[in-house]
Amino acid sequence: MKDFPQEGIYYFSTDINDDDKNKNQQKLTPPLAIIVLPKMSFHYQSIRKNDFDSHPIIANINDFIIWQFEQIISHNVIQIGSYETLQSIISSHERAVAGRNRKCLAVECIMPGTFYFANPGNY
Repeated sequence: MKDFPQEGIYYFSTDINDDDKNKNQQKLTPPLAIIVLPKMSFHYQSIRKNDFDSHPIIANINDFIIWQFEQIISHNVIQIGSYETLQSIISSHERAVAGRNRKCLAVECIMPGTFYFANPGNY
């Protein structure tokens, strides 16, 4: 078993006849290529009316956060900063951008960290 310490493309020779003196007559096999991609996680959140989950979402690069709403929403979720006051969170609907009507929303994380989100739309 081989452990790969970082992302990248690793090549391994599969030619086991290296000691043969007639290399020119051998048919060489191409090396085995292994592509190591970053780990990706999916974070699911169910959002119900009057049931606010205040737990943060801890995410890494390339993770996806997926929200499933009990009712149809018409605005995007917004990220809440650690500097925000209770009043700014309550009035967060003023910052929300209208989107398509839907019951599910997914976002790809482009930076690691701990994130808080609010759904200022219909809830």
